[in-house]
Amino acid sequence: MSGLDLTRFLKARFDEAMDALRRYHDGHDGPCMNYEGQDADAYDEHDSCVLHLQAAQATPYRSVEYGLVEVDAQQRILAMYSSALEEREALRTRMRAAHGSDHGEFARLHREESELIEVARRLEPVVRALALPYAGHSDYRDEWRPAE
Repeated sequence: MSGLDLTRFLKARFDEAMDALRRYHDGHDGPCMNYEGQDADAYDEHDSCVLHLQAAQATPYRSVEYGLVEVDAQQRILAMYSSALEEREALRTRMRAAHGSDHGEFARLHREESELIEVARRLEPVVRALALPYAGHSDYRDEWRPAE
């Protein structure tokens, strides 16, 4: 599994959810005005409002505020995981440079890398679980499913 591929996938889904929630939130200071071709006399604002439909498709939340807070929390978890993966890659470059020339620096970097590996290892099942609601998405990969 490529952890960075999974983080890119989840970031895109979370961004979509946040965009839909923000569009809904920012567009609802008054009654819905997006009829999607419905006769105004038959209009039920909860059935046909484009913003309602987009928010409902992207976010199964009780309220926009709840959805914004939840997606933000998910983004924070994903950022911790992504940061550990990216920092490890940067450390590996520094480790290659120190290998054979500065044993003390190499050992320090190796310890730091080990800590990042542990952080990513602990967060990976959480990130896989965060991706599970998107299993029906065309870009979702079965290899991202949480271990049983």
